[in-house]
Amino acid sequence: MNILARQTEHYEAIENLLDESFGKNRHRRISYAIRAGNAFIPNLSYVLLDKGHLIATISCWPIYLQPIDNKYDARSLSLIMVGPIAVSQSYQNLGYGRMLINKVIKLAHDNALEGLVMIGDPDYYSQFDFTAMDNCAWQLPGPYESHRLLMHGDARDKLPKTGLLSPNIAKSNKLSDMKVSV
Repeated sequence: MNILARQTEHYEAIENLLDESFGKNRHRRISYAIRAGNAFIPNLSYVLLDKGHLIATISCWPIYLQPIDNKYDARSLSLIMVGPIAVSQSYQNLGYGRMLINKVIKLAHDNALEGLVMIGDPDYYSQFDFTAMDNCAWQLPGPYESHRLLMHGDARDKLPKTGLLSPNIAKSNKLSDMKVSV
């Protein structure tokens, strides 16, 4: 097994795996709207290969939490959206998804990157210290189930209780040069 940084040549295999895992209508999901127009963060997005075949993937994306009522001149906060995470059906329940998630969390922690957010199953992702943002009133670009909006670690206690999640396209262009210690 090889974990590699996600590259352009992985695109088709990743798309096929995501279609297999989430269906061809997956682009209608709210997480796609949040990261629309963005490029993934190369140093936080990975694939797992077995004998040259892509069996798992994880991608991270720069997003903003923008103030809704800016009467205090608050600035937008940069966050990192984790996902999608997918593992080929024949390789599920073997720990490969956990391996990729833990890699991203460790890299984020080692490089002082706070604000990992995702939309997912709170029961499953609690093992990685992701918890529901049920005490906030964040707006997303469409309907969502509030208990599935998850934040990693104690960063959730430091963030405003209101705001709008949206793509951070300006940072997306800069992050391709970001140096992350591996």
